[in-house]
Amino acid sequence: MLAASHEDSMKPLNLRAPQDVRDHLQSWAERNCTSMTAELIRSIRERAEREKTAEYKPFMAALNAEREEREKAVQR
Repeated sequence: MLAASHEDSMKPLNLRAPQDVRDHLQSWAERNCTSMTAELIRSIRERAEREKTAEYKPFMAALNAEREEREKAVQR
């Protein structure tokens, strides 16, 4: 049995994104001579790698603390 090609392993994904996200993807794609799909995949893979590293937990703790502070400010 033959192994599945890269194309065969790709599944369609319909995605709704805010205009600013789409603009970033398009800008990165143009700058790197790739597609928006390739840039989205790269971004997701980079984030997945960051989550594996020690830097991710402190980063997320700081991000969550910042979010909690904003929520408290809104409640005041």
